[in-house]
Amino acid sequence: MFNKTINIILFSAIFLFAIALNAQKPQQKISQKNFYSNRLATLSTFTETYNNSDSLKLNLYYSLPIENYLLKQNEKGYYQTISRLEVTFSDKDGVVKFYKIIQDTIILQLSVESKSKTTLKNGYVEIIFPKNEMEIKIRVTDINSKKSETVEANHLLIDSTTKAKVSLLFLSVKGNENIPNILNNSLEYSPFSKKILLSFPYSEYDNLSYKIIYKKSEEQPNIFFKEISGKVKTLDINNITVTKDYSVLLERESQAAAGNYYSANFISMIELPDNPFLPGEYTLEIFNNNKKIIANPIKVVWANQPFSLNNIDFVLQASSFFLNEKEIDEVRSANRKNQFVKLYDVWKKFDSSPQNNFNEKLFEFYNRVDYAFLNYSTFAEKNGALTDRGKVYILNGAPTQIQEVFKMKKLNEIWTYSNLIKQFTFESIEPGVFKLVEVKE
Repeated sequence: MFNKTINIILFSAIFLFAIALNAQKPQQKISQKNFYSNRLATLSTFTETYNNSDSLKLNLYYSLPIENYLLKQNEKGYYQTISRLEVTFSDKDGVVKFYKIIQDTIILQLSVESKSKTTLKNGYVEIIFPKNEMEIKIRVTDINSKKSETVEANHLLIDSTTKAKVSLLFLSVKGNENIPNILNNSLEYSPFSKKILLSFPYSEYDNLSYKIIYKKSEEQPNIFFKEISGKVKTLDINNITVTKDYSVLLERESQAAAGNYYSANFISMIELPDNPFLPGEYTLEIFNNNKKIIANPIKVVWANQPFSLNNIDFVLQASSFFLNEKEIDEVRSANRKNQFVKLYDVWKKFDSSPQNNFNEKLFEFYNRVDYAFLNYSTFAEKNGALTDRGKVYILNGAPTQIQEVFKMKKLNEIWTYSNLIKQFTFESIEPGVFKLVEVKE
């Protein structure tokens, strides 16, 4: 929570500054897109050898962004549709050798109401298929709208030089749970420590190490990233177990110990105790006995990034309620591709967990900006973050209590913050438009 003390004089000064800033620059159109926008599903896959040398197991994790589906009300009053996933396995000539149909019913008691957060339905299925060179594609269809999209599963990464093949699964460690990053085989930008599972279904290696480097390019911002390297741990399990909540269970008796050993590699793992990444592209290199066998790109994505961060001009306008003018100028003076990185640097002093690269305070602040933008807009001010209620919400978060009372035949909203021992009173000056008229401490 931002417990920044403001009094009525300072608050009025902030409003005047924001009005002046808004007058100097035309209001920018804000895109509400995030990683899940317009997608019917996001996927992650992990391929293992299964039971014998002739079969493979595809662990398929999927997330369905419910907002992108057409939900129809049924006779019981519920809202529902069906997501159909058709998984096709083809050989190198494009001939379909195997396929599986998965149907997942989406059903809600109420229609989707959230304006600023994506609602997901997660699922998991394992598919056993012949151990041949296969291209896997997944066609996802919303049964109600008939909208479809095709996603390539990329179940194996193949190095162009060595032809080595590996399957990767990115995990976030939340407490005692290993949660798969269901982000089209990308790594999640989040405050949680990370694990990377590796499986080599076609090869055996005995002394694995790794290196992760930042992929510098003209498109990517210039960030400081210290190269990560270390040993790859071999797990004493032959395959992974998925729990009812779709997390991955790694600690269990190996099949080898149980007397069911077969000629398959044990699964390997890279542990990253802190989160050193910012969103962007990196390169993962795998070595066996110090000889490079894999060099493949990995993408770090911020799936639930506040949409306000998509527009730096809007960000700076909203940030004027909290950051000072010098800090805003630092961000504005950076070149376009590096402005987000500079913004991140400015916020570091507020970071409650500097040991990782995820700033919870920054995330919370711009989540509030998103909420205010969407929920406090008026006919005269489309940007709800610039309204009186929006500004109070951004600086203080959700009030403990909201009361509606009539004073002098005018509707008043009274926001009480028990933790701050403060009370804000807004007066309705016209339908839907509220003006801050009193602050009590």
